[in-house]
Amino acid sequence: MKIRNIPFGYCYQNGSIITHPKEEKVIKLIFHSYLNGESLLAISNELNYKNIEYMPGTTNWNKAKVKRIIEDKRYTGQQGYPLIVDTLLY
Repeated sequence: MKIRNIPFGYCYQNGSIITHPKEEKVIKLIFHSYLNGESLLAISNELNYKNIEYMPGTTNWNKAKVKRIIEDKRYTGQQGYPLIVDTLLY
């Protein structure tokens, strides 16, 4: 199994960390769903149902992956990562 070396939602371009367009949309969907009261299980089930890949060829979303994304402050532009979600969500 491959291990991501950069958080879901980001990629490298010319040595810099930028948002990954497709994955950025998924991050926003996860946060939107969570803030609207959906459970971690419901969100992971939706991502699996839509065949959204976590890594190339891998669609095995689960509650733990969704929870890690929601709790990861890098999505708010911290630690040198571009902003994907507003810090007001925390």
